[in-house]
Amino acid sequence: MNKTKALAERISQHFKDPANRSYPLMLTKERIEAELRNIKNNEEAFWILEEAEGEIKGLCACFVKEDAKYLQTLLFLSFDKNPEFFRKSLDTLMQQYPDFTINAGAEAENQLLVNALKQKHFILSDDLYSASIDPRRAHGKAYPDIEEINASQWKDFKTIHDRHFGDSYWTYDRIKADFSRWTICSLKDGETINAYIFIQCSPGNGICEIFGIYGEEISDRRRLTEHAVYLLKEQKILYYFTEDAKEVKALQKLGFELHGRYQAWEYHPA
Repeated sequence: MNKTKALAERISQHFKDPANRSYPLMLTKERIEAELRNIKNNEEAFWILEEAEGEIKGLCACFVKEDAKYLQTLLFLSFDKNPEFFRKSLDTLMQQYPDFTINAGAEAENQLLVNALKQKHFILSDDLYSASIDPRRAHGKAYPDIEEINASQWKDFKTIHDRHFGDSYWTYDRIKADFSRWTICSLKDGETINAYIFIQCSPGNGICEIFGIYGEEISDRRRLTEHAVYLLKEQKILYYFTEDAKEVKALQKLGFELHGRYQAWEYHPA
């Protein structure tokens, strides 16, 4: 077994306990291994390691967007549950990226990491349910009144997206700049978009994530999700985070598996 596979196996065992998890999307050995390889081969990613006697004790893997001055932790763990590793890693990130917004995720049960984030003056920005589904084994449904957004609808999409997700990282401009990775479906009232879902798919690995749904009616949001599952039926896994308990119940009826509560913590430079 090579080093990456061996490390992925260790992390997957460690993450079986939600109290150790930093990111609920990393639930399988294969997913973790793919992420480790992506970090090694991506010039926008790096990691901080703590080692002793030739063995990794702690790891903080990050993704950086220099142009947006934004840093996201992807894997953040201490195999021996050492809170000092979390604090030192956060200090390093804040010192090396003093004018960046730093986003660090943790399962709500991971109190060692949550406490370290609080001590370093990170602010809780999201407290969400996390869920996933395998579209290949799900029963999605195509709805004739739901259509995919294309280039001719950019103006209408910009109007509704700026209104409801304009403050999020995935702004209209960022989505449009890399549109090949996105699936966006909408419900219309005449020519006006009044509900939509936007999903990012990672090229080549079959992993997709719903980054947002807007619709006043939960029935519209459910139909959009069901339609998306149908469209993505060749993909391996679809993730979704939501703060709406009613929506969680609707997701579970569609076959989504609930994994727990994910908290996003942010540090903003002074």
